[in-house]
Amino acid sequence: MESLTAYRDFQVKFLNGIQGLICECIDARSLCDVLSLENANELERISIRECDNMESLVSSSWFCSAPPRLPSCNGTFSGLKVFFCHGCKSMKKLFPLVLLPNLVNLERIEVSFCYKMEEIIGATDEESSTSNSIMEVILPKLITLELVCLPELKSIYSAKLICNSLEKINVYRCQKLKRMPICLPLLENGQPSPPPSLKEILACPRQWWETVVEWEHPNAKDVLRPFVK
Repeated sequence: MESLTAYRDFQVKFLNGIQGLICECIDARSLCDVLSLENANELERISIRECDNMESLVSSSWFCSAPPRLPSCNGTFSGLKVFFCHGCKSMKKLFPLVLLPNLVNLERIEVSFCYKMEEIIGATDEESSTSNSIMEVILPKLITLELVCLPELKSIYSAKLICNSLEKINVYRCQKLKRMPICLPLLENGQPSPPPSLKEILACPRQWWETVVEWEHPNAKDVLRPFVK
């Protein structure tokens, strides 16, 4: 069963059967204009499409009220499995760093045609200026990471990202991206090995991938080359 909720001059669709939220062509600057994030711990699927005025997933005003609840933020997005973001022309940062410890069930991230997107995981100014920021993030169930046509993307995450369940990485036309923060599992001799679940890496353009992109371990490219298409 689907229910439709109107908010100001846009509409948001809640899919009760799969705990899903679809935002299409809405005039919101963040999800905080759509729902209370304190009640977002049961959402399994979020799809944000062609919301041209949306600048971030979570507004800065929410962060101002968040510190008493840190670092758990009441489990916000702790049930999230699938996240899509497509065609949001003003979006610059996707996931705020403070929410990353909650994304233990996230399986799929797909971001495409967001022409101002600069960071997938971004810290606030306050987090950047302190030494207490999370330096290593684990997304234990992430299977798919797909980044398509993000011409301003400079960072997936500034520190280390551990995703040992990855099956597919797709990075297409993100030519300002220079670093892949994903840490590969290490063998006893200290050399990297592919995540055991990895099936393929789709990368374009090829020259950018081979000559510009750097991984956490200097030998990672050689190890991953059989998976690259």
